[in-house]
Amino acid sequence: MPSKITAVLCLVPLIGTTIAWKSEGHLIVSRIAYEKLQKENPQALAKATNLLQYATQKNPSLNSAEGDYPFVESSTFADTIKFRGGAWQSDWHFVDTPFLDQGDDISQYPDFKFNPENITTAIQGIASWINQDSDYQNNFVYQTMMPKMENDEKYGQSYALRLLIHYLGDIHQPLHCLSRVDQQYPVGDRGGNMFPVPNHYEAKNLHSVWDSVVYEFHVNDKLVSISQQIIFQPYTSETWDKIGSSVQTLMSNNAIKPSEYKNFDVFNWAQDTFEQGNPAYTGVTENEKVPDAYVSKEQPVAERQLVLGGYRLAYLIETLFGSSRVAEEASLFLY
Repeated sequence: MPSKITAVLCLVPLIGTTIAWKSEGHLIVSRIAYEKLQKENPQALAKATNLLQYATQKNPSLNSAEGDYPFVESSTFADTIKFRGGAWQSDWHFVDTPFLDQGDDISQYPDFKFNPENITTAIQGIASWINQDSDYQNNFVYQTMMPKMENDEKYGQSYALRLLIHYLGDIHQPLHCLSRVDQQYPVGDRGGNMFPVPNHYEAKNLHSVWDSVVYEFHVNDKLVSISQQIIFQPYTSETWDKIGSSVQTLMSNNAIKPSEYKNFDVFNWAQDTFEQGNPAYTGVTENEKVPDAYVSKEQPVAERQLVLGGYRLAYLIETLFGSSRVAEEASLFLY
């Protein structure tokens, strides 16, 4: 086994479980995409799954959380590797579009820095790589990743597909697409990460409240505690059916029009998510319990974002792994 390829065992100490307990949202987004692909384009799903399995066949310790459903189970990989040598892609999980809640102009905050290598351009770069666009090797994603992949391009694509599946969830989480900038937070509040609230279901700030789908999905059935460690395990038939039931309810309750998801304008996706995030700061106060009225109001917003993310992920996978004609069209929309 190549020594430079990072082995990820997915073991998370109990003291650092905050991010892990909020992985259910990603599993739901990818399960929605899985269900849609299984019904409408199982061939594309099979091709994507085969690519995912290339990396775990080459490096079985890459992600022990993946079992019979790697397309869904790989969706948490991008988070778990942050603390296992994968921090190099941390900035690709979000885009800090400034939210000026006090009516100021961004020019008044010279210390605020916008990073162009963010979730929008990372999604573009990965899709270009998988689609084998003519200039994909010039993208920062490819150039960052390939030296870490033993220059095995297929291994890199398999690894990158895991990131892509995760990022399609992140780009629909409202507080992943903004950073509140004002006199209190002149460099930005990191998408609500600096907005403290009393600990509830392991959510200690506004960002983590939204990561849990406003407290609705705060437990991950794929996690077990063994010898003071939280371990990601593959789905059992019981836990697979349980999340499937939640997914069917979400899909039934949230109608998504084809015009909303059949496009590849990632900048528009981020802008829409940004606009969903603006009201997230209304009706809640730092260091105070999140009001029940806020939960009732914002939970449906977060739910719909999950479903929209799943539909867009399915369409993107169908495009990248479907017919050559559709795949050729993808590059026209991604850039």
